[in-house]
Amino acid sequence: MYDKFVAQKLGNHLPDDLAFSILFKLPLKSLKRYGCLHKSWALLLENSNFMDLFRNNFISNQHSYYDDTSLLLCLDQPDNSSLFSLSGRSFQNMEKVNWPKGHCSGYFTLGSSSINGIICLHPYELGTMYLLNPSSGEFKIIPPSPIEYIPDSMCPYSRYVGFGYDCARDDYKVIRQLFLYPNEDTEDTYDYGEWDISESWEIYSLRSNSWRKPKSDIYIYPRCEELNKFYLEGMCHWLGDWRESYDEPEKTYLVSFDLSNDEWFIT
Repeated sequence: MYDKFVAQKLGNHLPDDLAFSILFKLPLKSLKRYGCLHKSWALLLENSNFMDLFRNNFISNQHSYYDDTSLLLCLDQPDNSSLFSLSGRSFQNMEKVNWPKGHCSGYFTLGSSSINGIICLHPYELGTMYLLNPSSGEFKIIPPSPIEYIPDSMCPYSRYVGFGYDCARDDYKVIRQLFLYPNEDTEDTYDYGEWDISESWEIYSLRSNSWRKPKSDIYIYPRCEELNKFYLEGMCHWLGDWRESYDEPEKTYLVSFDLSNDEWFIT
């Protein structure tokens, strides 16, 4: 009770600009906790200027490995599955995450880790994708792309290869490869216009909340394994395989994609 009283008195006498400069340097959990002590501090989470400073400070500073580190655990059950966030130095703290879908089984984390505290969760093939902030429990549902509205005459398939941050536009992006195969059970034809493809690449932008097709002549097929994909300093990387002809052995390549300028690199 004494600590809360002192904090309230301090909040009433602390200049707003000084409080502003202190609070944006705090971890998110501490910031949300201190928001209960002063109404104006709680409203900072809705202040775009404050959140820009908070995000830039988080991105630019080196943090301890254990600061706000958490693991996601999906517990499968016959009739249900639940998602939990494990935190603490020994990951002893366990909180249930409000999963909007009801069942979290069959979902994978795209990339090697979170990007600025945000995780991209995707299904094995096509389906609903999510962006999750485990610290706040917020979910963002990624809308489907135009190619997902296809007739029964086609069979879609996708491989998710990258999730990362575009610092030039302050944007989070997802990149995947899509395939369309004719359904052998039907003879229907359909004019796809711009999306008339046998294989293509798509990029989702959180800022525009939409999908688009980047220019690409990449012919290397990404591997399915999640451990073969990672993000580093504005670029998504993944392993892929290609053979020039059926009588030649497959070769392994590292494919890299620059999220800021849509440049492709093959190693």
